[in-house]
Amino acid sequence: MTNRAPSRTPRRRRHTALFVTIGLVVALVAVVVGGEFYARDRVGNCVATALEQQVDGDVDVSLGATPLLLTAITGTVSSISINSDGINLAGPGEAAMRGLQLRSTIHDIRLPEGDGTGSVGSSEATVTWGNDDMLASLQTLPFGMLITGVTSDPAAGTIDVAVAGGLGRISLTPRISGNVVTMEASDITAFGIGLPTGGAQQIIDLLTRNLADYPLEMAPQSVDVTGKGLQVRLTGGQAPLTTTGGQAPLNTTDGPQIDCSIF
Repeated sequence: MTNRAPSRTPRRRRHTALFVTIGLVVALVAVVVGGEFYARDRVGNCVATALEQQVDGDVDVSLGATPLLLTAITGTVSSISINSDGINLAGPGEAAMRGLQLRSTIHDIRLPEGDGTGSVGSSEATVTWGNDDMLASLQTLPFGMLITGVTSDPAAGTIDVAVAGGLGRISLTPRISGNVVTMEASDITAFGIGLPTGGAQQIIDLLTRNLADYPLEMAPQSVDVTGKGLQVRLTGGQAPLTTTGGQAPLNTTDGPQIDCSIF
């Protein structure tokens, strides 16, 4: 009887099949990872572009930990964080609120697609306005060149404005009134003499009018004077999100409609 060596062909086939399977898995992972990076880059750039059309300044957009490709199944993005260390909001005439710091998060977002409409489930934001930036903003007002200093007094809850190097003084008290943030002018003096507040209040209103228009139907919950300036906290519930005009932040009134869809 002749003994034959066992065939190696089945083993080789098994090895080949294993290598093919591993290769397919690696290729699939690469496609998924690449697709996720592409989706995050596309959506992040889309949101940033839409925002930067509404404000003067750079914004940083970051997405939540949930894989963005799941949006194709769930239809929503879990969260988007929108931050900036310096945005400017133009107001009536030449008035502008300069150097606003923004820290915000929106949740359960249905991104605007071909029709330019979407929605958010909820939102929150903190806006900080430093004393130096407030001074630069007040100097854009009529007669603003006379304003020479801004200091904040957390204990009194006031913003103190120096006029003409300290020859005059205006005390501003921030408050929430009618669901908007305002600043009430009081204790106006020049050379130590008290003056009427009416004229100064009208001028200050030109600037704070910018604080009356909040994105995503958010409303101010608190306004606090800190050692560095003013801090406003806002929250919002379910609200429309559009790139065709109307609601910020994904809102364009000029130029082509923005499509933030992934696919």
